[in-house]
Amino acid sequence: PLPRHFYGELAKTDDGCAILSQSGHVAELVASLKDPTAVPLEKRAALWTLGHIGGTNRGYEHEMDLLTSHADDLVECIVHMATSCELLSLRGTSLFVLGLIARSSAGKRALSHAGWAVPRDPLASVAVPNSVATLFVWPTATPPYPSDLVDVSFKPFVSPHFVKSAKTTAKTKEILRLVGDLSSTISQKEAGASLNRMKGSHPELFEDTETALAAHTILARYHYRLSARQFVMNLFEKADLSNAALNSFLWQGEDPQQAAPQGGRRRRSSVSAPSLSSTIQSLLHSHSKETVLATARHIPDHENTIFVGASEAMV
Repeated sequence: PLPRHFYGELAKTDDGCAILSQSGHVAELVASLKDPTAVPLEKRAALWTLGHIGGTNRGYEHEMDLLTSHADDLVECIVHMATSCELLSLRGTSLFVLGLIARSSAGKRALSHAGWAVPRDPLASVAVPNSVATLFVWPTATPPYPSDLVDVSFKPFVSPHFVKSAKTTAKTKEILRLVGDLSSTISQKEAGASLNRMKGSHPELFEDTETALAAHTILARYHYRLSARQFVMNLFEKADLSNAALNSFLWQGEDPQQAAPQGGRRRRSSVSAPSLSSTIQSLLHSHSKETVLATARHIPDHENTIFVGASEAMV
């Protein structure tokens, strides 16, 4: 038997479905599932919750109007993620969730219309496409055009060390100093506790893109254990490290036509949703070469900087 899920248990009764419908949580889960900027962990949480709801007859019945009122194409959306998502962990989660939905009669019909085969046994949480090869299709990578490559000799290209930044505060410098202390086994424990306390009292400091890039620069300059690196990345899990945000700091030319296009900021995720994988993906995406080149440059020692030389950053 499957472990019980709170939302799945609510969806088994009429009163529970009414509570879910009035809470508005289903709409939020569907929005997270369809939001391309949502972090992977948030998407997986939405997938599992919607799967447990859709796995009950009351939760997926059209008469209850619980799921269909917010996502009449829920199965099609999950099928698309299971066959086309570029993140393999989301593909796997989507495959398991479709198996949960196959436990309900309405879910079986929706999966059948989508070209998936499901067993007759309602206790068998399995669903596979009629053409199994669709699960293993991977988009063909195309090389970037020459115009997309970065010319490091281009004048507007600057290092992301934010010389003379007006946003530098004593607390920001303290955060960077503590991040530096994490590299030492002697001060690692105390520095980690201090960073946790600062994040609890000033969470907005850990959502700043400049501070997050400063921390990543320190990680690139010094030796850290894997656990310490993961700890730092989780500290800045809500910082916007999308390509658009990185370009806003990597390209600071005066000509607006030469600067990188500005995109929308990422929607903030829940408090308990770390975005370690999305952070790594953002840094390893098409502009990773820019980040590596920038962090490898010499950092000028100026006053009032967030990214300063090693002697200042660690003080």
